[in-house]
This record gives sequence, C-alpha cells and structure tokens, in this order.
Amino acid sequence: MWRLEDVEIPNPNHYADISVLGGGIFSSLSAQVIGNSDFLSSAFPAEYSNAVSGVFDMKMRTGNASSREHTFQVGVGGIDLASEGPIGGNGASYIVNYRYSMTGLIDQLGLIDMQDQNLHYQDLNFKVSMPVKERANVALWGTGFIDRFDSYTPVDQRKYRKDYMQSYSNQLMGAAGLSYTQGLNNGQIKSVIAVTAFGDSNGEDWLDNQDQASPHMVLSHDYTNLIAKTTYTRKWNPEVTTQLGAQYTHMFYDMNMTMAQSMGASLMPVYDGKGNSGLMMAFVSNSWRPSRDWTVNLGLNGQYMSLNGAGVVEPRVGLTWNPSESMSLSLGYGLHSRAEKTDVYFVNTGGGYVNKGLGFTKAHHFMLSWNWNLSENLHLRVEPYFQHLFDVPVEEGTSYSVLNRTEFFLDKELVNKGLGRNYGIDVTLERYLDQGWYGMISSSVFKSKYCGGDGVWHSTRYDRGFIINGLIGKEWSFDGGRKVLSLNLKATYQGGDRTSAVNIDATLADPSHTVRYIDSDAYCNQYDPMFILHYTASYRINRPHCSHEWSIKHVNATGTLSYYGHEFNELTGQIEPGAFTFSLPNLAYKLCF
Repeated sequence: MWRLEDVEIPNPNHYADISVLGGGIFSSLSAQVIGNSDFLSSAFPAEYSNAVSGVFDMKMRTGNASSREHTFQVGVGGIDLASEGPIGGNGASYIVNYRYSMTGLIDQLGLIDMQDQNLHYQDLNFKVSMPVKERANVALWGTGFIDRFDSYTPVDQRKYRKDYMQSYSNQLMGAAGLSYTQGLNNGQIKSVIAVTAFGDSNGEDWLDNQDQASPHMVLSHDYTNLIAKTTYTRKWNPEVTTQLGAQYTHMFYDMNMTMAQSMGASLMPVYDGKGNSGLMMAFVSNSWRPSRDWTVNLGLNGQYMSLNGAGVVEPRVGLTWNPSESMSLSLGYGLHSRAEKTDVYFVNTGGGYVNKGLGFTKAHHFMLSWNWNLSENLHLRVEPYFQHLFDVPVEEGTSYSVLNRTEFFLDKELVNKGLGRNYGIDVTLERYLDQGWYGMISSSVFKSKYCGGDGVWHSTRYDRGFIINGLIGKEWSFDGGRKVLSLNLKATYQGGDRTSAVNIDATLADPSHTVRYIDSDAYCNQYDPMFILHYTASYRINRPHCSHEWSIKHVNATGTLSYYGHEFNELTGQIEPGAFTFSLPNLAYKLCF
C-alpha cells in the first residue's frame, strides 16, 4: 500500500503496470518534496489496513517558513523546477515541484525522430501549510503525474512476437487532500478529506510485414476515490496512550477491456464494469508501558467492502523490551488483509461477473526485531519473520495464483482457496552520516512459496533466495566548505529471476507462437544470480546566495539484464529467454538560489 499524508493513494511510480503489474521506473514524488517516510514490511500497527505485503507511508516536507528557496535542474532525465517559502508572516509556507521528461521535450520540439520508443512524463507535487489558531494547522497537498508511452519496431528489426505489435499507453494519477490537525491538552485530533484518481488508456495492434494493423487489445480504466478520515490520539498518563480512527472510501469505477485471440479476429470482452462502492475501515490501538523497560501495544483493525459484503477483523500485538538504552527486542504479530484490484471483480467470461464474490486475501505476520546501537552512529538490526497467507484467489485445477500476477489484465475465474508462505531473516548494519561519510550493508536470506489451485506447493516468482545490498557515500569539502565533491555507490547481489518450464510442443503448435508453459512446473527454474551497480558523483560550489552542482547519476551501470519469461524468435525458430535492461547515465546541472 502506498500512503501519502495518512491516506492511501494509487501507485505513485511513473509507468506502473505498463509491462509488469505494479513496479514502475521511478517515483513521481521528487526528493525535493518528500519528507520523513516509513517503510513497513511485516506486522504493521493497527492504523494500517488493506495491505498484506508492505506499506510505504510517505510524508511531504513543510516548506521553509522564513525565506524563499528555488531550484532549477536540467539533465538527460529532464527539467526539474522547485520552490518553497513563506506565505505572509504567520508561519504559513508552501513547497512546489514540477518535472518534465527530456525525451518528451525533445519529441515536442521535433529535434529527434523518436518513433520507435517514445516516453513522455511529467509530475507535479505541492503542499501549503497554514497555522490557523493556537496548536492548529491546515495543510493543502497534492501529487500527480501524466505518462505517455508509444512503442513501434521497424519491419527490418522484428524478431519476436512482441515486435509485431505497436502499442500506446496513456496514464494519469492524481491525489489531493485537505488536512486539519488540532493539538489538545492530552493529545491530538487529525482529519483528512481527499480525492484520488487513476486513469489508464492502452491499446495494441498486430502488424503484418506490410505494416497493416489489426486490433489486438483495447483497455480503458478510470478510478476515482473520495476519502474521509479522522484519527484521535489521547495520552492518558505517561504510561498509557490510545489512538483510534475511522476512514470511509467511496470508490467510483469505469473500466472496459476487449481482446482478440488472433490476428484478424474480433475483439471479445475480458472485463467491464461501471458503478461505485464503498470501503470502510476503523481501528483502535493502545500503548502501555508497565515499566521503563517494557512496552505493550494492542490493536484491532476492521474492514468492510460494500461491493460484495466481504469483511474482516484483524488483531495486532506488539511487545518491546529495552534491556538498556542502546538495545531493544521487539515481537510483533498481526492479521492483515487486502482487497483485489477492482478489475478482478469484473472479469466477464461470458457467464457474468465470475469474481464478484471474492473475499479479502489474508495473512498472519510474525516478526522478531533486535536493534542495537553499537555506537553513536552505528546501528545493527536483525529481523527474522514468518508470513502465512490464506484465502488467496487462485484458479481451480491450475497452478495460477494472484500472488504471482504480472499481467496488467486478468481473464480468469478465481476462488479464495490458495495459500502462501514467506519466511527469512534480514540483517542490516548502518553507519549514519558522520565526518563526511556513511555506509550500510543489508542482507536477506528467505523463501517464498505458494499453493495454487492445483493444491501443489511451488516457488513464487519472488523466490530469489537471497539479496545483499552495500551502500557507501563520501563527501570531501574544500575551500572552507565552499566546494564539495561527493561520491555515492550502491551494489546489489541477489538471486536470479524465476521462470516456468516451457512447453515446447504446445508453443510450436500455436499459430501465433505464443510461448506456452508447463503448468505443473510453475517457477521451477531460476537464472544465475545478478550483480547490479549504481553510482552518483557530484561537485557543488556554494556561494552566498546560490549554489551550483554538476552530477552524473547512473542507475544499473553494469547493464544487468532482468528476465521476464521467454520469447519465440521468428527468424531462428528458437524459444529464447525474454530479457530487458534499463541503464542510462543522467548528466545534470542544478542551480539553487
């Protein structure tokens, strides 16, 4: 679940769901505006609902209330404009950031013919914060992006089935809200009203060798959510604090997808739906410190979905022991659940909406966390965990489970009979920034399994087995701090991507050469481990009223390939691993004044 300013928002990443469900290329929330944020991966507190795998709880910075600051940046990635400062003299402030892609700018100006691969993106983020009376504050905030992607492969460069497709995708995401916070003698009350929207328009056409087009897929999604939420926190005494809250989300949806099974065939419905429904949530959480060394957290969260009457009540428990000021040991448990993406409920296989009665996917989370401050700037964290998932939507008689969903559409009839389990241990050693350098080493050893509609346990597509991350950064100051050279490196070594065994005979017998897989061998194969390197180097000159910075940022400098299954090579007649990579150095100049 992506959460911004205390409410759930659509995925805030550019080009999410384009080729793989979820993910995206990079965040639409710029570092210029993002504030302190939390990432939770297991046993979330009672205030979080509608999530089973993780929560990214993000906050926007409050703008500078005493002086104005502006930033202009231009680079290979695009242009970036930001500004913040006071509004009036009562402590009110604003912050705003806008970005536009360089590829989109080049295409708009007609400088280069970008017919083959055309990426246009832009995003806008803002927050206005206003004190209104004693201990009260009003904040108006918003975020959003517009993405466009067009893909076309020239005739003389076509090898795979996907090369004989031309496609387009237009996406937009927006979220805006008004928050009111009132401090009380013994606590605080916070209310938020917000609106979120996500729109998606996609299309694909088959092309023959004369570039004659035949429709393959047409898709349109429009989702709008109206959200109202209130949270009340009360501190009864130094030992006991209670928090309770409620949220109502009214969801409006209008979606339609049609697809042709072969070139020249008619477009047939996959799903369609138009209407509205509601999702209600309430929670209560109590924190009790019976002694200086012990803290007990007890909570309860409840959800109800009016679309099909599905509901769930989820207990949450946390226990923390502090044997010393530098060490803590925590134990957490929670029952968590999540509704499916709206399109799943409106799959139409010809017999009506076959998935409308699906309930929540549920998961028991167990987590142990040991934290030790080895010194003032050195921290060690060790976290073993176990997650048991149940009531997972699966397809009867096959290995399919939504836990492995990759496609941006789904055309299957599902039942809540699947299972899953994730378990492992995470270890992180972090050195905070001090004397110009910082570093972190994190590692995880884990297993991820699922039981589909066939009743057999398989590896999930996420079952890499291990991941090791190393991060280090160093700053050198010259000329009394007026000149700064900075270098940052991140290295990742992780288990390879997983794929299913190919059914060669069925693939060759298919006239369209769509790659078929052996259902009983789902995700049984794994590619070699991957090594990925990222780096950033920058040089900054600080002057009395401005600073200049030149930088190069290279994501995936090693050009490491990611695998997504297999493709049939029309030129050689061979079935080959499908792979892609994204590796682009971003040269940039930034002016702050």
